[in-house]
Amino acid sequence: MRGVPNNFATGSNNMYDVIITELSNGIMLNFTSSPTNPLRITLPASVTWSKDEVRFFSSEHPLNEFGLFYVAMYIAGNYARYYPDKWLADVDRAAPIALAIEELLAQADQRVPLLALSELSRHYFVGD
Repeated sequence: MRGVPNNFATGSNNMYDVIITELSNGIMLNFTSSPTNPLRITLPASVTWSKDEVRFFSSEHPLNEFGLFYVAMYIAGNYARYYPDKWLADVDRAAPIALAIEELLAQADQRVPLLALSELSRHYFVGD
């Protein structure tokens, strides 16, 4: 398949439990599993867009969604810590960077706890 990266993998006993449908701008994955036949699958790095939509990176990336949040929050924290006068001025006048950081922190508040749990437990959790 043209749109399917090489890093999708599953065991031979789950071969028929994963259905990959190619769309005009991506792919759709349908999984089935049962307690007697649990699904074991390797997926590429991804970002959860919503409860029903997960977007996979088409090439190998060094950071997953958790890593990207971590780096972005580290940069925002350094800006607020080492340049407090500029940071407060940006917040007071609602500069685009202050609004972007505010949205980043709102998204991180929702996503990072589940992402951390996913990383620590080696299972993928998706919230509402």
